Amino acid sequence: MKKVYTCMVVDDDPTYTDIMERFISQIDCLTLRNSFNNPIEAILDIEKNGTPDLLFLDVHMPQIDAFTTIEALDPKPKIIIVSSHWQYEDKLIQEGADKFIQKPITDSKQLEKIVLDVMEN
Repeated sequence: MKKVYTCMVVDDDPTYTDIMERFISQIDCLTLRNSFNNPIEAILDIEKNGTPDLLFLDVHMPQIDAFTTIEALDPKPKIIIVSSHWQYEDKLIQEGADKFIQKPITDSKQLEKIVLDVMEN
């Protein structure tokens, strides 16, 4: 039996959140717990309902950035940064992110391969 991981999406762009939701729905090993356009709401949800297995996280958001979001999470889930801001990759990995992938993600198969790599290693 294949393991199924709970995940959340945090991205201030509603269009990109929708794209991620659609891709996640096509991946058997993922169950979307929730998605948020505001990282503060995501942190509050995690504090109330527990840590998901995996968090897809954007870097730049108006409320707080990925650095502050990661710092606020304890315990931390596996974190995949999804962003076009490559200049932050090394620093975000040092801060606790597990993987950095560049927007746009082109299809669910690409995303599934990345998820399995992160979750199984």
